Amino acid sequence: MSPQATASRPRPVTDATVQLELRRRRTRRMLRTRVAVAAGVVGLLAAAGWLLTFSGVFAAQRVVVSGTETLSSNDVSAAAGVAIGDPLARQDVDAMAERVAALRGVESVQVTRDWPHAVRIAVVERRPVLAVRESGGFNLIDRFGVAYRSVGSVPGGVAVAEVNSADRPLLMQVSNVIQTLPDFLDGKVATVQAGSADSIVLVLTNADQIIWGSAEQSDLKAKAIVPLMKHKASVYDVSAPANPALR
Repeated sequence: MSPQATASRPRPVTDATVQLELRRRRTRRMLRTRVAVAAGVVGLLAAAGWLLTFSGVFAAQRVVVSGTETLSSNDVSAAAGVAIGDPLARQDVDAMAERVAALRGVESVQVTRDWPHAVRIAVVERRPVLAVRESGGFNLIDRFGVAYRSVGSVPGGVAVAEVNSADRPLLMQVSNVIQTLPDFLDGKVATVQAGSADSIVLVLTNADQIIWGSAEQSDLKAKAIVPLMKHKASVYDVSAPANPALR
C-alpha cells in the first residue's frame, strides 16, 4: 500500500469540538482579564501606599490640642514632637502619647491622626484633691496621690493635707476619703491630718473634727456621717461606721 493510502485523514469538526474550543478561548480571556485587574489593583495599592507614606499629599501641617487649662498648649505640642511636614501615616502617635503623658500635669492623653493634615492631642489634666505644704508654697495632689504641681496658695475648695508628700500610698488613701465625702461637706474640710493610714482626721473650717480612721469602708463612713452631723458636737467619730459616736 502506498504512503498516500495510509496517511491519516483530518479529524472531523463536530459541534462538541467547536464548543470545547470556545470554552478554552473564554477561559484564556477571563484569565487575562483577572491578571490585568489584579495588576491594576496592586498598582493602585502601591500608589496609595506611596501617597500615604512618602508623599506630602497627606503631610502633617498642624497640631490641635484640647483639654488644657493650667497646662500650655504649646508645651503639650512641644512634648508630643509632631514632625510637621512628614506624612501622617509615618507619625508615631503612640510615642507622642507617651511623651505627653510624661508631663507632670497630665492624667491621661489620646493622640490621633486627623486626616488629611492634622494631629489631634486630647489631654485630661490632673485635678487637685489635696494640697501638701512645702517650702514656699504647696504641692497639689491628685486623686492618685500624685504630687504634680507647685503653687503659692491653695486653690478654693482644696483641703490641706498634713502628710509627707513622698508617701504616695497614704496620699492616695487620703484622696479617696476626700472623694467619698457627702456633698454637704464639699469645701468645708480645711485640713486632713494623717500620721498613719489608720489615723485619718478631717478638720473642718469651723474647727470641728471628723475621726475617720482608715480609708477602709469609706462609703459606709460617708453614709454614717450624714445623720451624725445633724447633732451638735465638736468631734464626730465614724472610724467604726456601725457604731458612730459624738464628743
